[in-house]
Amino acid sequence: MRGIARTVLAAIVLLVGLLLGVRQVIYMRTQRAGFDPQPPETVLPSQVGLSYEPFSIRSGGRTLAAWWLPSAGVDSGAVLVFAGNAENRSDWLSAARLLHEHHLTVMLFDYTGYGSSPGTPSVNAVVEDGVSALREFARRVGPRKRHIAAGLSLGSGVLMEAISRLPRAVDGVALLEPFSSGRDAAAQERLLPGWATPLMPDVFNNVKNASRLTVPLVVVHSRGDERFPVSFAERIVQAAPEPKQLFVFDGYDHAAARVHPTEEYWAPVVQLARHQ
Repeated sequence: MRGIARTVLAAIVLLVGLLLGVRQVIYMRTQRAGFDPQPPETVLPSQVGLSYEPFSIRSGGRTLAAWWLPSAGVDSGAVLVFAGNAENRSDWLSAARLLHEHHLTVMLFDYTGYGSSPGTPSVNAVVEDGVSALREFARRVGPRKRHIAAGLSLGSGVLMEAISRLPRAVDGVALLEPFSSGRDAAAQERLLPGWATPLMPDVFNNVKNASRLTVPLVVVHSRGDERFPVSFAERIVQAAPEPKQLFVFDGYDHAAARVHPTEEYWAPVVQLARHQ
């Protein structure tokens, strides 16, 4: 009997080790396929009529490139942008200009490996970047001015992971075209075969992180999003405590928040940033 028990135990240990090894391989392959770093910025804020201050953020042993775009005239608050995948700071200048029209200061930064920030992106690196950006944002804004963070697509996951580590860093969170979890996003984007999805580590779980929020949440999603369904956004909002709001629009594609920013789409974010 002891010999059988040892054999069974050895088989279990071997199976667990095999699963852990497969899990790690899946995780590494998904990270390589999932991140799409972009080259440095080609358009500066000054070229589109926006004043700005370039600065850097320390994130672990890395340095992130960032821009501070102060509001002109009356200052109604500030927005920290967590960009999506395959983006850099230049891609957000149209949206920043719209927010400026509402007297909102904007902070933009590049994740590790993106834009002008050197290095190789990974889940751990970009989450650390998000935490560092939140700290710097809160420091620059100060305690008396309302400040929120907004994340698009991949940025929604980075933001929610970062805010889970610094729950009171901002006064509100806005998610634009978010996914419900990294696993769901990987399956939706076909980065993994269906059988392998449960083996992927549970990272960027926006539903789980939403359930722990301690600040107001706004989620904006379009039925025209060609990448993620509205049901992803609905699951996030269902999990979050009050106060929370879901805004569902028609006619916007996945990247419309930055590519074709409109007053309608950004109105919920502006309202959150200016709420008293």
